[in-house]
Amino acid sequence: MEPIQLKAFNGLTGAYIGRVPYSSLSGQDSISDEGSMSATLPDCRQLRLIPSLDPYLRAYGTIYAATSGDRILHAGYLTRHAMNDNRDALTLDIGGGFTILTKRKVLNRRLKTLWRDGEVRIDDDKHIPDGWRLTARGTYRDLIRALIEETLAWGPLPFELPPIQGGADHERDWDGWDFPGTWDEISDIADLDDGPEIRADPIIENDAIRFRLNVGEPEIVDHEWRWNTLTPGTGVTLAATDCDGSVLTSQHFMVGGKHADKTLVAMAQGSALASDGWPLLQTSDASHSSITVLRTLQSYARAAILTGDTDQTTHGLNVDISRDVHVGDHAVVRVSETNPDDRQRDVLLPEKVGLKITDVKWDAGKQFQTLQARPLEA
Repeated sequence: MEPIQLKAFNGLTGAYIGRVPYSSLSGQDSISDEGSMSATLPDCRQLRLIPSLDPYLRAYGTIYAATSGDRILHAGYLTRHAMNDNRDALTLDIGGGFTILTKRKVLNRRLKTLWRDGEVRIDDDKHIPDGWRLTARGTYRDLIRALIEETLAWGPLPFELPPIQGGADHERDWDGWDFPGTWDEISDIADLDDGPEIRADPIIENDAIRFRLNVGEPEIVDHEWRWNTLTPGTGVTLAATDCDGSVLTSQHFMVGGKHADKTLVAMAQGSALASDGWPLLQTSDASHSSITVLRTLQSYARAAILTGDTDQTTHGLNVDISRDVHVGDHAVVRVSETNPDDRQRDVLLPEKVGLKITDVKWDAGKQFQTLQARPLEA
């Protein structure tokens, strides 16, 4: 694997700015999440050789990418930089491609010309001022695409959008007077029970970076790996196994929007835990107070059951950093040998386990990246 370099790009145009030295560099990606990266730059002679640091240190205005040859380990927007007390090191906090969308609101582009300061008469569906509602129809990819396309109309960003699919009956209205966040709304679509996995895949061409919107149908699977943890020298070892019960639920209640003296509610219930001897586990969520469509609220309730009404065990893997593993990938991992004496077998894992990679962590100073994976459904 070629050495990992840290490169800076203009956050508006994607144009290449330059390469910077680092003393430490690490990153993390999770499925349908922004991801993050952290870098420490030595504020010494190397940095002082750069004529102006300003283009490199614009929070939400500079993109950083960790590259190894043609491979991009992670790229995203700078969100914070800080000099330490001794002023001999500079730390950078970097998000992902979607991070810039946390600074954008879902607003119809017509408001650019229709906006007027002052009072606005809004009476739900009875009287909606021109330009204050954005509506999109189509597949989930079309809805996400529409959100990004609309914010690009307010101001350009280095994003590449897929073509419109059409043909599906999904429809969403976004009310501008609520000033919803673009990334929040995209995340909400991914969180639906049948919502897609999403990524902002960085691409560098002609010394410029852009983020390609990648929406699964519903999954994103770039590679199907086959690993054997029992063979020395394969660069793959089994790490910790963990089970976090915080999201376990077998009955989930959702609270939606309120109108006059009425409140929209929905409930979903699963049977997997109960059939396996668990007691009833109840959870609730009142964070979607803007939802006024019952079908949408029911979808969020079902999504909580799909996630929580099942074993929460995740498996860790240490994989050589030279392997281009992406979140979303599948892996069939051999973890034990077939043994006729069951007493000698691993009680936690079968001979082989099918996994979906949900998290990837790496450090430029280490040989192995750390993966977290959940079992694939049988």
